[in-house]
Amino acid sequence: MLLQIGVCLMLVCLCMILWFSHRLTDSLRRLEKRMSCVRDGDFDVRFFYPYHDEVGSLAKSFNYMIGEIQNLVQKQEETIEELRRERDRVEEMQKQKRRAELRALQAQINPHFLYNTLNAITWQAADQGAEEISILSNSLGRFFRLSLSKGAEVILLKDEVEHVTSYLDIQSIRYRSKIQYQISIPKEWMMQSRIIKLVLQPLAENSIYHGIKEKTGSGIIKISAEKEQWNDTWVLHLIVWDDGLGISPERLESINASLSRGEIDRNEGYGIYNVNERILLYYGESYGLRYESEEGKWTKAILTIPFTCTDNEP
Repeated sequence: MLLQIGVCLMLVCLCMILWFSHRLTDSLRRLEKRMSCVRDGDFDVRFFYPYHDEVGSLAKSFNYMIGEIQNLVQKQEETIEELRRERDRVEEMQKQKRRAELRALQAQINPHFLYNTLNAITWQAADQGAEEISILSNSLGRFFRLSLSKGAEVILLKDEVEHVTSYLDIQSIRYRSKIQYQISIPKEWMMQSRIIKLVLQPLAENSIYHGIKEKTGSGIIKISAEKEQWNDTWVLHLIVWDDGLGISPERLESINASLSRGEIDRNEGYGIYNVNERILLYYGESYGLRYESEEGKWTKAILTIPFTCTDNEP
């Protein structure tokens, strides 16, 4: 009788686990379909989820992000219309155009990353349970919150570091022991310096997908900072280093040449050129992005900005 009771209890528990797993993964699959629509350019989709759990928090962040993107697109269209009305005033038109270009680049939050992350969450839910789902959704929520930054284009370096940390936490769970990371930037620098947002995450993403992902064994990403004085100006070098596959000398020369000219090399991807162009637009041609590398050993992305700056637009 005890054996029969035990078997019955095991069957009941198994049924409950299967039901809970199905409910969770089914919701994530439906959210994933919504993300597919966003990836195709449809920003009118929304995902409604009635429960206040991790998936509900993720759905709320997703809906909020899409709404903010629509607002940014609308602001961009209004700016373009304003430029048309002011085309006879050449000097004012150039200032407005520069501002519109910055906003357009800043608004390009990549839905493809969210789509891939949802795939990782779905897999974790089906395979391991809810513990890592909580970590993933919390990191993703912080990622979205800092990406939007209440419409601010310039944020504290501390917030930008928190943003890239959330991204690396997500990728560390996705790739497990394949990826490790270290961040060593003095706290006083992070509290003093301001930076345009969403510049470190594309560099870290580039390190993963073009450096560490394809190498044998695990890899590490190190994010650090160095100060340097240029005449009467202090600048900050933000460094994203990885021990991945490295870059060949010919390709490295081509990348740095394109970055110095402010051009986009379609064969090398868009992310790093997006970052470089926004740095050039906001801070001027004295600043920007460059790469150093030793093929087969390491790669270093060096982003140079003024050490102190305000959040006023140029």
